[in-house]
Amino acid sequence: MGKVHTEGTQTYFLTAAQRAQFYTPAAGQFSNLGRNWLRQNATWSTDANLSKSFRTWREQFLQLRFEVQNVFNNVSYDTTGSQAIGSSVFTRLNPAIDGVINSTARRAQLAAKYVF
Repeated sequence: MGKVHTEGTQTYFLTAAQRAQFYTPAAGQFSNLGRNWLRQNATWSTDANLSKSFRTWREQFLQLRFEVQNVFNNVSYDTTGSQAIGSSVFTRLNPAIDGVINSTARRAQLAAKYVF
């Protein structure tokens, strides 16, 4: 349960049969699902920075930096559309980005700065 798949041109987290099993209970009734059952995966990105300053002459120095964004190169996915059961976009992923909100690849840069 809960694999990303496509129905027509839309991308969903649950199949139509799985979505049909959800319903809004009547007033005063309880559901068979607990609180926060459908939750988004954690999103995280790790950046790193190494720097070293070398004194050259009097108050002048050379600064070297190595910076990396998205060190572990992980992908973060979109929320599953509306989390309201009665919504027509329940568990639908955003079609404009195909469900991926952070697909930037690992990026590194080396920089040098001379301060005088």
